[in-house]
Amino acid sequence: MRNWLAQHPDASDSDIIADFERHLPVQSLERSCIFHTPSGCALPRAMRSDTCNRYLCADLANLAAELEWFSNPIAFVSTVAHGELGDAVLTDGTTVQLVRLTRSRAVGP
Repeated sequence: MRNWLAQHPDASDSDIIADFERHLPVQSLERSCIFHTPSGCALPRAMRSDTCNRYLCADLANLAAELEWFSNPIAFVSTVAHGELGDAVLTDGTTVQLVRLTRSRAVGP
């Protein structure tokens, strides 16, 4: 919320509540943040805490460690659920670029 308050220094308590309520998902994961949905965080990145913006799941932490071995690393990362490609990014280890996929069906075993 600190990030949000820094961007909206004159906001009232009602403004804060209204903006965060606007992003409440229909479904969130049990025993997790109320904004944590099956497909990720419902909050725009600018509204997330620093902890959430810096968190890496085990697979992404392993990828980051692997990329450190290369002088010019590039990785394409995508989510896959039920054979469908989801969000995808291209990263060089320091910058991340969202990739819009035109195909949504995963191929392979």
